[in-house]
Amino acid sequence: MARSLWKGAISFGLVNVPVELHSAKKRAAELDMTMLDKRDLAPVGYQRVNKATGKEVAWGDVVKGYEYKDDKYVVLSDEDFRRANPEASRTVDILAFVELADIKPQYFETPYYLKPEKRGEKAYALLRETLQKAGKAGVASVVIRTKQYLAALVAQDDLLVLNTLRYAEELKAPSELEIPKAKVTPKELDMALRLVEDMADDWQPAKFKDTYREDLLKRIKEKIKAGQTEELTEPDPDAEKPAKGADVIDLMALLKKSVEKKPAKAKRPARKRRAA
Repeated sequence: MARSLWKGAISFGLVNVPVELHSAKKRAAELDMTMLDKRDLAPVGYQRVNKATGKEVAWGDVVKGYEYKDDKYVVLSDEDFRRANPEASRTVDILAFVELADIKPQYFETPYYLKPEKRGEKAYALLRETLQKAGKAGVASVVIRTKQYLAALVAQDDLLVLNTLRYAEELKAPSELEIPKAKVTPKELDMALRLVEDMADDWQPAKFKDTYREDLLKRIKEKIKAGQTEELTEPDPDAEKPAKGADVIDLMALLKKSVEKKPAKAKRPARKRRAA
């Protein structure tokens, strides 16, 4: 059974729902890369070093500390983080209920699953079904490890999902990008909508795979086969040349080709709505 990050409760008015917090993320299947010294291709090691003695420090001897003045530290244990606010450190405190669609994508950060503890199943089900019926997300405050997060509590099938959110001050204002204004013609819009309709599908996340790992492995095998294991590949100067600013993109021509390339799809049956 998966180990929980912590056991606590969802605070919902005067109701407390006992839950376990579990990470929803799996470790990504990335290629294991070794850092090398390019002069002799020897592996580069990293050590935790005591700055006073220059000696390596074992993980078991490392503690957290806050520098309150030059070279003076307050040592903090996990218990100190808990005592800073005992309730917050084990509570998903719902502050408000909002429309999920009103939370813009850039605010979402990391997903977690909430599992009901014993004696909390009915309260968990009540909150889950209430969120589903109301079509709302709970905006909550939660402490995970050593940081307080804003989070969205969302009902998904039989599960309550807690997705941490970025605070507004953590995000750059879109106006900083100074997006230039451009006009599209009705014909271009109509053609683009046809392409969207041709490509429309149901959301099936299992259909989509990370193919870059296989692409990189293929490139590694190519270098081994070519005897280029110790050669640093230089960028292709022609590939890095930017497109000329004078080149005008014919959107209509590209859209027409895209629509023609896509085979016609049979109309999908209308989705059945859930009974209210």
